Amino acid sequence: MHTTVPQSPAPLNKTALLLLVVLMLGIAGCRPPTGALRPTPVGTIPEHTLAALASADRFDGTFQALTRIELSGDRGAYPLKAAILMKWPDALRIEHLPLLGPPDFFMTLAGSRLQISVPGEKAYWTGAPNRENLSSFLPIGLSGGELIALLRGSCPPGEGITSVRTVPEADTDAGRLDLFDPYGKRLTLWTDPASHHVQRCTRFAEDGKELYTVRFEDYRLLSGRPWPMRIRFTAPGPPATKMSVRYTDPVLSPDTVPERFDLPIPPGTLPRRLPEGSP
Repeated sequence: MHTTVPQSPAPLNKTALLLLVVLMLGIAGCRPPTGALRPTPVGTIPEHTLAALASADRFDGTFQALTRIELSGDRGAYPLKAAILMKWPDALRIEHLPLLGPPDFFMTLAGSRLQISVPGEKAYWTGAPNRENLSSFLPIGLSGGELIALLRGSCPPGEGITSVRTVPEADTDAGRLDLFDPYGKRLTLWTDPASHHVQRCTRFAEDGKELYTVRFEDYRLLSGRPWPMRIRFTAPGPPATKMSVRYTDPVLSPDTVPERFDLPIPPGTLPRRLPEGSP
């Protein structure tokens, strides 16, 4: 299929739209309007709690797995298969695996660099992994950092958190944490009390509305680290979006292979620069 490349890059190639919907909605806005959720006063941030979450998020080596993705939204419902390679904290490679033939879509994230290649159409883009650039390929409002974190079973608190409140819930064994910045509640986490891995998280906009909820399920130990084999994402929108990510044949190996996170420009392809923008 031929892809018409617009001047402000928005490759609505079906493969590109489907492949990278591996996760979730971003945070936007500035100061909240009247009515935003305000934190219950808390004396200080429990630094040990945030440190435990950060420690549980780390992993050594490289994670790789085959991935089944099912996405439903206003564009319809789509299943696809991909290969994922990931290195902590900010490196990701995704390859779309068609029913027949070699991979036909590649995306890498490495620090401040996003690269996307569709060899069959001689299309190549590079730029910053911000929400605007990624939304041209997967319209769910995630930055590269958010995408990588959610794929590894994490919901990073983000910058500016000033208070954390522990909320007991009698109907679940999971510990609940509400995280606030000066303007209101930003994130709710449900974590395993022993391992501190995240079972569920809900992120909020500055007006208090839910941006998205992610559930991490079917945990398996990989080199001692709990890793979710299934990730379920829902965003109320509009437009409303649901996505399921399921890993098969996961491996956490000591081999880092840094060159795997750099996409060469295919011969005969003119690279296009994605615009700079906010993270």
